[in-house]
Amino acid sequence: MFQMDSINWYLTKTNNAIEKISKIFIPADGKELRFQYSSLIESLFSTVDYMIDNNKFFSRDKNYIHTEIAGKLGTEGKEILPYMRELRNSVVHRGLDISARGDVIKGRIALHAPTGITDQWGKAKTNPSESILDFLLCDLDRVIKELVNDELTRVGFLTKDDSQAITSIAQGIKTLELPNNVPEYAKALFAKYQSSLDMHTANQHAACIYNASIDNLKENLSITMDIRYLT
Repeated sequence: MFQMDSINWYLTKTNNAIEKISKIFIPADGKELRFQYSSLIESLFSTVDYMIDNNKFFSRDKNYIHTEIAGKLGTEGKEILPYMRELRNSVVHRGLDISARGDVIKGRIALHAPTGITDQWGKAKTNPSESILDFLLCDLDRVIKELVNDELTRVGFLTKDDSQAITSIAQGIKTLELPNNVPEYAKALFAKYQSSLDMHTANQHAACIYNASIDNLKENLSITMDIRYLT
């Protein structure tokens, strides 16, 4: 459950940025534009890095994950992925304004993919042939979500009614201790709820929690950027 919840958090951040970006029309708030695009690329690579950092769980190393993403990005994938990675690093570590240049198309702002992107040692990254950033971000978002879906399916984390996971949640419900900052009346109500639960009922409640989290995760994996304004 921990891995699933963490990935779902990064997907939620990604999709929140996607939703906010889709609602930005001219005249646009430059700070909001910069914030949402920065949040989007940060969240995309946070998802990738979480999978890499948890390679024991996924049984996939960094090279496999990067190779899969690059391959799914198409013929330029080997150039696009490191460019986008260093674009993210430039935003996070070097203060790059990702929204500095763009065109207005159908009332929306189509940002240009920044040029002159380098790594931390100043080595230049090859610019993709695609100059519109939304196209690149849309492809990267789609590919990362496909990979997450494939990997979670492979390890059995997108299957409803997983008895082992549900039992673990049920036991957690029965033994959970609320933190000290929770009001005493709330603690008392929760303790009464816990004492009234037998394991059968706890499992029923846990199944609802687990299956709802699977539905939420699948929904987050299905959301993509809307770039129809560019066509």
